[in-house]
Amino acid sequence: GGGAGAALEGGGLWGGFGGDARAWLVPVRGRASDARVLVTFGRRGPRYGALWFSREVLPLLCSSVHYVIAGDGPDGAALAAVGGNVHVLGRIDDDLRETVMRGADVFVQPNIVVRGDMEGFGLVTIEAALRGTPVVAADLEGLKDAVVHGETGLLLPTAEADLWAAELTRLLADPELDALGSRFQAAAGKLYGEAAMGDAL
Repeated sequence: GGGAGAALEGGGLWGGFGGDARAWLVPVRGRASDARVLVTFGRRGPRYGALWFSREVLPLLCSSVHYVIAGDGPDGAALAAVGGNVHVLGRIDDDLRETVMRGADVFVQPNIVVRGDMEGFGLVTIEAALRGTPVVAADLEGLKDAVVHGETGLLLPTAEADLWAAELTRLLADPELDALGSRFQAAAGKLYGEAAMGDAL
């Protein structure tokens, strides 16, 4: 899915899956062959929306959809307590980070409004797009500067659970999802790749 490439080697609980990048993303326990994987990276604080997404959106999706969260922060314990199809990795090394990001079906950045704490710039959404992983992010604050809607990712209204669930259901059922990720990747490369950044400097 989503720009999957050969999985990088790693170890521990997540090792031993060979070249199937998606297989790294769901723990050994109960992994179904039809599992679809959504991923979020970054600090696990309220404004990043992972807890909201886990409680409000994931229950509206098909039971084969898993949500993998990498990073630490104050919401970590609450996220771990959600259980079910929510998998909290905490901090991960660079190799596993690559495997997780490339193996996801969709990268989600579901930020919500938190007074006094706003998103400066959604760099991680660019990183995901550059790896060919389709990006869906909240149409909010600095994410609007990082994601070009329809070109490098999709922007959705923040905290609209039904709308998020409907759009993700549509995307995960789309046989052209990988092609969408490739289009986002090409556009992100032109806007944010090394050549573009060098020219800007």
